[in-house]
Amino acid sequence: MNHKRQRTDFNFSHEFCPASTCKPHGIIRLIQQMSYVPAPDNRQPGLLSGSRAILALILGVTALVYAGTLQFGFTYDDTPQIVTNPRISSWSYLPKYFTEHVWAQISASGTYYRPLFLLWLRLNHALFGVQNPFPWHLTTVLLHLLAVTLVFRLLIKTFSLEVAGIATFVFALHPGHVESVAWISGCTEPLMTCALVGAILCWTNRRNSRGALWLAASWLLCLASLLIKETAVLLPVLIFVYSLFEDRESPRFDAYKRAVLNTLPFAVITVAELMVRARVLRGGVADEPHPAMQTLLTVPSAISFYIQHLFWPVKLSPFYGLELMQKFSAVVVIPAALVALCAVALLLVLAFRSRTLLIAVAWLVLPVLPALIGIRLFDSNDIVHDRYLYLSTIGLGLLLGLAISRLPAAGTEIFRLPRAQFACIALIAIAIAAGTALEIRPWSNNLALFLRGVDVAPNSTPAYSHLAFEVYKRGDAADAERLYKHAVALGPNDWPANFGLAMIEMRMSNWNEADRFFQRAIEISPSVSNGSYLLQARVRVEMQHYDAAEKSVREAIDNWPNIASQHLLLAQILTKQGRIEEARSEYQKELTLNPTSTEARMGLAEIGQ
Repeated sequence: MNHKRQRTDFNFSHEFCPASTCKPHGIIRLIQQMSYVPAPDNRQPGLLSGSRAILALILGVTALVYAGTLQFGFTYDDTPQIVTNPRISSWSYLPKYFTEHVWAQISASGTYYRPLFLLWLRLNHALFGVQNPFPWHLTTVLLHLLAVTLVFRLLIKTFSLEVAGIATFVFALHPGHVESVAWISGCTEPLMTCALVGAILCWTNRRNSRGALWLAASWLLCLASLLIKETAVLLPVLIFVYSLFEDRESPRFDAYKRAVLNTLPFAVITVAELMVRARVLRGGVADEPHPAMQTLLTVPSAISFYIQHLFWPVKLSPFYGLELMQKFSAVVVIPAALVALCAVALLLVLAFRSRTLLIAVAWLVLPVLPALIGIRLFDSNDIVHDRYLYLSTIGLGLLLGLAISRLPAAGTEIFRLPRAQFACIALIAIAIAAGTALEIRPWSNNLALFLRGVDVAPNSTPAYSHLAFEVYKRGDAADAERLYKHAVALGPNDWPANFGLAMIEMRMSNWNEADRFFQRAIEISPSVSNGSYLLQARVRVEMQHYDAAEKSVREAIDNWPNIASQHLLLAQILTKQGRIEEARSEYQKELTLNPTSTEARMGLAEIGQ
């Protein structure tokens, strides 16, 4: 059946290529065809008929595919972020969500400011506790389904139901989303998406009744999205793009002027939030940024990685072998740079072709830019993740939908769709649904996840460190020691690997080795945790090196003066040295920080108050 198509977009092509000199061919012809899409119409016939029916189908399939995650446990960072995190166990911590970074419970410095994400965790903790992961997984899947619903509602405002349906299905079931849906702590992506897409939806309603309220709601949701995850900084640019699309029939200067004015409030909110964030994080970063040249050398490989995982998301893992480039390597950098340049060139052609394609390209490119910029701040061996493509799959789905909608409409129809279009839609749907169902399985437990990690990235230090710790928790200290030593061999300057190996050696009473690797961890990152100092002190006490143990504790107190238990340990060391008055003073300092400390009271009683 031939759908009657109408042009819904102002075509930019004539501004750069006069009709008298350009003759479209090959991919240019396809791009031109993609500039013409069916007008948004929820009543058009075909398999994709009726927006409610299509949305129900997409949500149903998505829920079915992700239903298996409801039986999964807490995995990866869920333990420190949720299970053992005291900051989400009481409402008394709520004000600190807005004045501390997201990992304040284990580190004095941090890079991420996400107060509303912590609030989400607190709400779940208040409702469900941490004994059973089932309701946590349920709310994570529901968040994703809500994000899918909002994305669909936004897309049908701009694209035909056919294109919006295909794009939403790709977004809902792209295998790269398993990290954001099967992993509870990965819910930052769907949570942020709900606020961000909700902001755009409210903004598009500003010309309806109660327009001022819709506009205010869009600004509030903009702020909320920023307080959930940093990726939301792209929202002002998306508003700019959508504003251009709204004014596609207006003169170009007027359209750009109105787009700037529409974007301005969102930009002000974003800048204000970034200023608060920088103040809370004391500059906004936990460690010194990587050198700019190393970051630039790494970006082409990261872009190639994301292109590959957009179009071929198989054997996914929380760990990959891609690391920060320390120096120029022609074999690595040049091929990756060529792939990146070709991709950028194609996307520029698409973006300038029409404002319809500009929206698709904006969704594809903008969400991954923060991840590329963030390489300068990420750990050198942990710079890419599939979850950073969560929003980019909207753009991928739109481009696929626009391309499929232009396939020949002649021939036999299947479910009232042209045969070629139906075949493409069916193949894509089956492929991504099956791919997601397969990629979910490693997230069922930590052992399966970390075994997948070392399989996908055999040279990844974090993968072996996490596997070693999981093996140790399961009671095999000897094998854990072997895995940690392998991790240290792969990454001699990796703090978690050295710290983990020190912990294992301590548990096995290998005091000299434990002391050596704790010292190495301190040298690598002196300010990451007071645990390095305190555990080293305990090891040195076992070795009866009391002066060295005292030195370790005092360094911890100098860096983290207000943490309980440090003065207690120092008092115990001073007691062993016979320095009773100094020990008494430290016990009293401990009681000032922790009035309920029975150990401090017992220590005072033993030495005589």
